Formats: sequence, C-alpha cells, structure tokens
Amino acid sequence: MGAMKHGKEIGAIIVIVTLLYIYSAVASAWAAMADDLRLALTMVFFVWILNWARKNLGSPRLAILYAVVLAYIVFFKHPEAVWLVLGIIILAVVGPKFFAGLDTSGPKKDPLLDALKNMKPTITIPISPPPGYYPYPYYGYTPGTQQNEKK
Repeated sequence: MGAMKHGKEIGAIIVIVTLLYIYSAVASAWAAMADDLRLALTMVFFVWILNWARKNLGSPRLAILYAVVLAYIVFFKHPEAVWLVLGIIILAVVGPKFFAGLDTSGPKKDPLLDALKNMKPTITIPISPPPGYYPYPYYGYTPGTQQNEKK
C-alpha cells in the first residue's frame, strides 16, 4: 500500500512538471508574439501618423520628426498604450462603415406619444384619508395648540 502511495505522488509530480513546461513554452511564445505585434503596430502607427502629419503640417521633415517622437512615446515609453492605439486604428478603419449603417434620422413617429400629446387634461380629485384616520396621537391633540399642556 505504501508503494502505491508513492506512485500516485510521483505521477502527480510528473503531471505538474509537464504542465509547467507547457506553460513556460506557451508563455515564451506569447511574449515573442507580443513583441512582434508591438513592432508591427508601431510601423502601422508610424505610417498612419506620418501621412496625417504630411497633410496637416506641410513640411515632410517636420512630419517625420513628429511621427518618430509620437511612435516612440506611445510604444516604447508607455507600452500599455498599444491597445488604445490598436482600438483607434480599428475604429478609424471600420468605424465609418459601421456608423454609415446606423439609422440616424431621429425618432420615428410613435402613435402612443401622439395620442398622449393630443389628450386633454383631466380634473383630479384629491383623495381624503380613510374614515377614522387621524394623523395625531389622539383625537383633539394638535401640536402647538394644546391649552392644558403641563410643564
């Protein structure tokens, strides 16, 4: 029975070591892929900003300098901003097509709202308290008007 117990422990250790090896292989591959993705996004962002800067700044040298500085700040000083820039690029590419498909003509005609607008006001009658209801502790007591209050 003791030999069987050690066999289970050895089997568990083998499984754990195998899983850790697989995890480390996947983690290193993911890290390499993340670096490659960051480099590719840097190049796409650089070209995108360079084209924008050429149109808006006028000078090609100033546009290159602007794009280099902006790409450096976004991707190397603040690497977490990569995902923000990726979202902006996706929105710039897909956004116009997506928003063109949305109906922005305003609210449609609603018959219920039209009926409510055309209704005439009705007279409301206030509801009185139920019979026998008195809001004070006992009948005849009104705060501040009791004459025989003991001091």
